Amino acid sequence: MIEKKGGELSIKEYLQLDDEVMWWALRRWVAWGSPTITAHASFATALKDPSLRLVRRHEPWRYRPVPSGEPSLAAAQLYQRLVEKDDPLQYECFVDTLADLPYKDYRYYQQRAGRGNEESFFREIFVVRNGVAERLSKSEKTPILEGLTHEVEVCRFYCNRLFEKEFAGQLQEFGVC
Repeated sequence: MIEKKGGELSIKEYLQLDDEVMWWALRRWVAWGSPTITAHASFATALKDPSLRLVRRHEPWRYRPVPSGEPSLAAAQLYQRLVEKDDPLQYECFVDTLADLPYKDYRYYQQRAGRGNEESFFREIFVVRNGVAERLSKSEKTPILEGLTHEVEVCRFYCNRLFEKEFAGQLQEFGVC
């Protein structure tokens, strides 16, 4: 076991840092209470939260759904401002967006190599009903098929639960929520 309290490690000590040693250290940091020496308090706090995430599968993220349009653009701008200012909060949040149209006009895009160039074309998707293949565009419209033709837009602003107060004002300022 490595018992070094500070300074540089020798090559032998470094090579002894395997998964077992690291998991032991992570479990110790999770259980680390308030140190009596205030100089180590910020260090203990900095190690405890990430260790909780790994050892106890603690989920630190909370998200707020963001309406599409201007609010989702504002969420991206907020994150970009944090990055530009090199604000440490940039590492405690992220914007998750998805815009998808699963089956546009019931077709899929296919490319085929032509002579010297690529040829692009659309080909119809077929479904099989009662043993008979039919074009999806000619098929009876069911709620599932209707749902596949509508664009899906999702935007969520995730932030570390420990910094919710810091983000609340900024989200309001940017008009995200």
